Amino acid sequence: MREIQSNHNVTCLKLMKSGLLVSGCENGVIDKLDYLDGKKILELKGHSGAIKCFEESFDGSLISGSEDSTIRIWKESGERVIVLTGHSKSVSSLKMVEEKILASGSFDAAIIIWDLEKYVKLKTFKDDSSFVLDLNLVHDYLVSGSSDGTIRFWDTDTESCFEKIENKNNVSHLHSGLKIEVNENNDLFCCFSQGTVKIFKILSI
Repeated sequence: MREIQSNHNVTCLKLMKSGLLVSGCENGVIDKLDYLDGKKILELKGHSGAIKCFEESFDGSLISGSEDSTIRIWKESGERVIVLTGHSKSVSSLKMVEEKILASGSFDAAIIIWDLEKYVKLKTFKDDSSFVLDLNLVHDYLVSGSSDGTIRFWDTDTESCFEKIENKNNVSHLHSGLKIEVNENNDLFCCFSQGTVKIFKILSI
């Protein structure tokens, strides 16, 4: 076992395609680490709130979301490319939808679709009044998990939610730890903070 010590509370992790491990901290600092020898390669500063989520773009750039409501895109060198603003609360989830298209979910109950070529907001979906906790893809459709325990399926072309899976009985408080994973067999895995994991078979959409 190897241990990498951080000077700050770590709030999220991402293993990059380059092999580097990226850690986000409570104070808004991002560390790029060589986990094989435990050395810090880069320290990225810019966020003013805790780092809540990471995503990697198709060109290898790091994308970070924070409690400060912003999304920041970083080159491999550590240079900040752009700051995306549009959410009013903590950014909780990031997901690449297409090569140049990013989706972000937030505690403001919004899902924003971004053009990463022009760095502009394309569309905004409202997830009722629930916090968006996680995002994933099933086929070409975006799937969101919310603090009310509901899984929603979105058509990004028509900007509509066309299907819901409600799990209200499994959510005992607002800040539910709902997370979504999808495998190649179209099995949808959803976990909740109460220790429950539900598996859904997506037969057709």
